Amino acid sequence: MTKKPTKKVPLILTPMSRLTMTFNEELNLDQNKVFNKEYYDNLIARFLEVQASQNALVKNLGLINTILFLILHGQEWTIPILNVEIAQIPAIKEIFVFYSSLAFYFLCMVFVNAQSYSGLINQCGNRVVDSRLIDPDYYNAAKIEHSFPLKLYRPKSNIWGVDFFEPGKGFRILSFVNNLTIILAALIIPAIHFGLIGYALYLLWDITTPFILAIPYLAIIAILNIGGLLLVIGMSVSFTFYQEIKIEEPKELPKTKSVKRKS
Repeated sequence: MTKKPTKKVPLILTPMSRLTMTFNEELNLDQNKVFNKEYYDNLIARFLEVQASQNALVKNLGLINTILFLILHGQEWTIPILNVEIAQIPAIKEIFVFYSSLAFYFLCMVFVNAQSYSGLINQCGNRVVDSRLIDPDYYNAAKIEHSFPLKLYRPKSNIWGVDFFEPGKGFRILSFVNNLTIILAALIIPAIHFGLIGYALYLLWDITTPFILAIPYLAIIAILNIGGLLLVIGMSVSFTFYQEIKIEEPKELPKTKSVKRKS
């Protein structure tokens, strides 16, 4: 059996789009019904676990950054039982800068993981309700926590099909303002974190310390913070991917017998 010729077609996709489209292709290939309702329910259960880890890491990062902020501003705390002031502990600032960076990196990783699970769940939901006919957001909202403020103030409520009620100019202005506010509010956590880490490194900078000794520590802090930021930003940046598709060979037309004309 001869292999059909193929060609690679370039596609502009984000890594998240690539993930969901790949999963959609896997659903198309599923002849043995591996991706059934049990799989869908288990997928939701894993997503809820990841979401719980994400919420815990947000609290941990907030707590660590709060303690670091107080230490940097000269707050003198005494550890019970040991009766030792925190400021007197050697390298306490460096330790909290490291733990803050580590918590930020793992928070970014869990956030991307949660978004990936959400994308797979949405693909399954689209198959269950047929997104061409019914908005799957309402179906998935019964399974997982849905961000209704985003949907409520979205200019196009149903991104999968036709809107029943098209908004006017006034609502579009309100939608723009509210969505901009949501984006800015979401940026507060990384902005405060990076500002605090930058300020801490500025205070820790000591010209008497050989720079060669500070390189490993600074490299670790940079890797954790920049790496975490790239994890989050990277999933929404468009890249070029190539999809291999089969080339359909043109069908040969049936040969017709030539008829000789009688002279």
